[in-house]
Amino acid sequence: MRPESSIKKQTLTRINLAQRYKASLLFLLKPDIRDIPKNLYYYFTDIPFGFQLTETEDFIIIWFQEAKMKKLIIIVIIIISALILIGGLAMSFLLNKIGDTEPEIITLQEPIKFVGLSVKTDVKNIYKDAAQLGKDYSQFKKTHNIPNLKDPWAFVAYSRDFDEKTRSWEYIMGDVVTNLEEVPEGLKGYEIRAGKYAIFQMKAKFNFLWGLEIGRMKKYVFVEWLPQSQYASTGNDFEYHDERSTGKNPNIDLYVAIREKE
Repeated sequence: MRPESSIKKQTLTRINLAQRYKASLLFLLKPDIRDIPKNLYYYFTDIPFGFQLTETEDFIIIWFQEAKMKKLIIIVIIIISALILIGGLAMSFLLNKIGDTEPEIITLQEPIKFVGLSVKTDVKNIYKDAAQLGKDYSQFKKTHNIPNLKDPWAFVAYSRDFDEKTRSWEYIMGDVVTNLEEVPEGLKGYEIRAGKYAIFQMKAKFNFLWGLEIGRMKKYVFVEWLPQSQYASTGNDFEYHDERSTGKNPNIDLYVAIREKE
């Protein structure tokens, strides 16, 4: 017969097992805890090493783990869904409505001359490439002067020669100048052709949203507005920044080169 003290110890252990099950939460990501070495299993569940579990107690612990796992999964799903909902509501507040935007149709009488840097990009890399190009151009201007700047100041980000097959194009950014007689070494001179353009005004509530707002407007123009309009794109467009872009309520004009549909 086992000593009375040993029997009492076993009994007390079983009485307190329900409380000790809580410690097994550390192994929630491994529902079948029978795969865990026994010494670690006893340690993390706070069960004395060497204590022999009955089949019922072993089953209860496993069931407890699996039940907690299911509950945790449900909680995680609820939290993720709530975050998505909150994020969607926040973005709807931060972003401007553009679905009913109608452009101004103008004829650009004179070409726009500018000097700047360019990069070949595509739909997958445009945000990364545009950001890097902006950094490179800003760094260049810190050590070089741009002669013959337009007054008042203006800056353009020009997309041209869009290729439908590769969905790639040349992206250029630079400062508008009065002529291209003096182009700083390291930059190139460019001209934006005169012709018919649709001008869409863009606004952003915060500066960090400009990239997103420009992307949304371009998607609206090429996916929704152009197919329903009497115009087709010539494959070129540019963003025109001037003193309005730096004010209290900044806005940028998106010029889309167009022609009448045949």
